[in-house]
Amino acid sequence: MKTTPSRLLFLCALSAGLAVHPVRAAIEVSAELTQNREKPDKSKDAKDGAAEGDAPAGDKKPAAPKPAGGGGAGAPKPMNQDKALKVTIRNVGSKAEAGTTVRYWMMGRDMKTMKPTVLGGGESSVNLTPNGTETVISEPVKSTFTTRQVFVASPAAGGKAGAAKPPAGGAGGAGGGKPAEASGVKIIGYGVQVIKDGKVVSESFTEPSFKTVVGSDGTKPGEAYKPKEKGGGDK
Repeated sequence: MKTTPSRLLFLCALSAGLAVHPVRAAIEVSAELTQNREKPDKSKDAKDGAAEGDAPAGDKKPAAPKPAGGGGAGAPKPMNQDKALKVTIRNVGSKAEAGTTVRYWMMGRDMKTMKPTVLGGGESSVNLTPNGTETVISEPVKSTFTTRQVFVASPAAGGKAGAAKPPAGGAGGAGGGKPAEASGVKIIGYGVQVIKDGKVVSESFTEPSFKTVVGSDGTKPGEAYKPKEKGGGDK
């Protein structure tokens, strides 16, 4: 059989391919936040309107005015979050991968400082069959936060009517125009690493900066999440 230049190149490439055996785990990882229930905290409003809702149509009384203060009209309402992390690990190779460690973190952002922080996480060991898939679901994490709200100062006497004003005695204060500062921590993402023989073989972070927060440097695994101790109480 005549060997053409193109066939010769093909045989050389094939030979080189058969001679190279990369020593690495053929593992892919992906993740998603689930059980997303993010809504305003309406518990107080529900209590205020419970008596009115039960009263007959003709006997309803006018709602009592809400007291002036931090909970007045216009004050930012808390947002509640309840999320878990679903991690999917896939072995795309033909070799079983036993004793594989999956380490994960749920990340939040301090709404006042805007800095990322670790809210939860965990570690699990999985045995992957050839071309197999395993799923790890974290414990749910709950969080509450408010966003920064800016009130427009009322105009001086003689100005146009209808301009927005801060609530009397509320977050705007008597001085007017002062913002209601953000508070709490908002769940915003995650970090996942698959570890084999002490090295990171696959990972997924929603933001690159999260790697620094969890203590990962290159292929170095991030530190395992340790829950905060309970029972200490606030001093």
